Amino acid sequence: MDRRQYLSGLVAAGGLAVTGVSTTAAQSSAIASWEDPQGDDAGPGNYTYPTSSEIPEGELDLASFTIGTDGDRYTFDFSFHSELTNNWDGANGFSHQVLQVYFKNPDGSGGSTEMRKGINATLESNYHHRLMVTPFPSEVPAVVEDASGNVVSEDVSISTTDASTIRVSIPQSVIGYLESASLVPIVAGWDGYGTGGIRALKESAGEWSFGGAKNDNAPVIIDLVTPEGTSQSDALSYSSDAKASVPYLSIGGSSDGGSSDGGSDDGSSDGGSSDDGGSDDGSSDDGSGSDDGGSSDDGSSDDGGSDDGSSDDSGSESSSDNDGSSDDGSSDSGLPGFGLGVGLVGAAGGALAARRRGEDEDDA
Repeated sequence: MDRRQYLSGLVAAGGLAVTGVSTTAAQSSAIASWEDPQGDDAGPGNYTYPTSSEIPEGELDLASFTIGTDGDRYTFDFSFHSELTNNWDGANGFSHQVLQVYFKNPDGSGGSTEMRKGINATLESNYHHRLMVTPFPSEVPAVVEDASGNVVSEDVSISTTDASTIRVSIPQSVIGYLESASLVPIVAGWDGYGTGGIRALKESAGEWSFGGAKNDNAPVIIDLVTPEGTSQSDALSYSSDAKASVPYLSIGGSSDGGSSDGGSDDGSSDGGSSDDGGSDDGSSDDGSGSDDGGSSDDGSSDDGGSDDGSSDDSGSESSSDNDGSSDDGSSDSGLPGFGLGVGLVGAAGGALAARRRGEDEDDA
C-alpha cells in the first residue's frame, strides 16, 4: 500500500493452473508496481467477511498491483496474498473478486468523482475512464467505460498468470494517456444479485454480506492500493455526512496526476445515477441480469423483485446496506452471488445455483 516501485525490463510469471482455466505464460514489460500489505482486506479497518464458508477469509487480500505492456496492450496484474479459489466455476479461474481501476487523464476535462454503482464512494478529483472485471462476464461484462458509464471498449482480456494473480489487458489505444495518468485500483466482492455485481456491506456480516458499516456512507471497498504516506483507513475514511474520497496513485506526475483535471468537478458527475448508462429499470433480480457492458451497471435491477423465489426472508440484515441503493430484500438474498448465467459454465455450477435458490435462510 505504501511502497511504489518503478520497474524496467521484463516481469515473468508462470505457475499452477487454476481449476477450469489454463494459466498464461505471461511476460509483460512493467511500467510501475505497488505492493500492498497482508491482512488489510478490511476496508477502513473493521470490515469482516461474510460468514459463509464458500467465501474464504483473505480471498480479497491484495498483495500487489502492477501495470505493464504486452505488445500493443496494457496489462494490469492483481496479485493476492492467497491462492485464487474458483468454487463457483467462474469463467476466468476465480469466483469472488471484482476488480476495478479508475483512470484520471491529467489533460482531461469533465469526468466524475462518483465511483461505479455499488461501490458507494467518491474519488478526490474527477476521473475519466474505469475498468470493470468480474468472475462472471456473462452476467456483468468486463468493459472499459467512461465516467458516465458509456462503454468505450469490450476488448478486455482476463487470464491467470499463476495461482494467485489475475491479469487483465486492454488495447493501449483505449487509455492512450495511461503512462501520465493517475489511477485507483480497488477490489470488492462479487455478488451477481448485488448492485453493479458488488457484494453488499452491512452493519454486521451475514452469510452473504460483509460487515462493519457504521452508516450508509460506508465504502464497499474491501482492499485497494493507496499512495505512499496514506493509510488505507484514511483513504476510506467516511462519516454520516460524507462518503469516502479516495486518493489516486500517480504514474507520471503529482499525487493525483495534476490539478482537478483542468476544470471543476463540473456537474458531469454521474452521481451513481447513470453508472449503468441507464436506470435501475425495475426488472427482476434474476442474477442473469442485463448488465451488458454499460447499459445496465447493476447486474440486475436489485429492485426487491423476485430473486427467482430466493428472496431473503429477513428483508434486511441491518439498517445499513451500503450497496449503492437501499436494502430492499434482494441484494443479500441468501445466494452465493451468481445467477442463471452460471448454469452455462457447467452442471456442477448449475446444481449449486439451484440448491441455493431453494435456500430460504435468514442470513442475519
